[in-house]
Amino acid sequence: MITLFGSVIAAEKTYNIRLATYFASDHAAIIALRDVFKPMVEEKTNGNVKVNIFDNCQLGAEVEFTESVRAGLIEMAIFGNMLENTVPALKILQQPFAFRGADHLLQVLNGEVGQKLLGGFKDVGVIPLAGFTQGEVHLANNKRLVRTLEDAKGIRVRVWEGKSIIEAMKAIGIAPTAMALTEVYTSLQQGIVDGIPNTILNYKNMGWADQLKYVTKMTLMVLPNYYVINKKFFENLAEEYQKALKESAVESAKYTMKILADKEAETEKILEDEFGIEIITLSDEEKKPFKEATQVVLDDFYKEYPWASELFEAIDNVK
Repeated sequence: MITLFGSVIAAEKTYNIRLATYFASDHAAIIALRDVFKPMVEEKTNGNVKVNIFDNCQLGAEVEFTESVRAGLIEMAIFGNMLENTVPALKILQQPFAFRGADHLLQVLNGEVGQKLLGGFKDVGVIPLAGFTQGEVHLANNKRLVRTLEDAKGIRVRVWEGKSIIEAMKAIGIAPTAMALTEVYTSLQQGIVDGIPNTILNYKNMGWADQLKYVTKMTLMVLPNYYVINKKFFENLAEEYQKALKESAVESAKYTMKILADKEAETEKILEDEFGIEIITLSDEEKKPFKEATQVVLDDFYKEYPWASELFEAIDNVK
């Protein structure tokens, strides 16, 4: 209680949010948290909600802090698709050519379709506030420029452990090998693999650029990240504080994407000018055979999850 000129008024309750993520301190997502999310939340709540950012796995690895948010041991996190086996709807986000690009994914995750898509989060103890992506997944290799399905045949690439990416590569004639990121450079150098599907930024940031010669921008996938908050903690907040958190998360996600887009443009130029990598962007017409070839992956997914067809159509209709 606070006494003011002889009268007694109740002090507003304050809340401290610990936000965990695996991104390094100089990553666009952390810059956005510092420059947009934290100040916006604190301003909109008159300082009654404080945000403390724990980047670079300070509160544990992704699997650990994901479970900590679910259990309410920490309040918030930004993570990737860690919960896709628990929330099956998330698996649709990693299907080949599910999104036309990063902007499309942002529109989907932060709109009405995203509410349906991410609704299952509530069943596992978290509330999704916003979504964004680290970038579009393209195809890089050191064998030949890939513009057609015929060009893709026989190229060997490293992939992550994921059914959809493995089957998508097979469908377009590419031989996939699942391996850790730490093994990629040596595998490229020794000819164990010829390339890797990944983002423009990672081709440089992960140190693979000097082992690559060609990049085909085809947006195979757009991998998501989510701002989530513990369900019980969120529901105990005043409605205006809930609104402040959601609005701030969406604006922070947009800012992250702006920074990433600027960095990607700079990186693409570096890949071309400093590393001599040839980069092409497939047109919608040129992508069509690749999409048609990977339809078998979607068909298998629909057999396993019959509801996914309707949701995929709703995603496609978001403009």
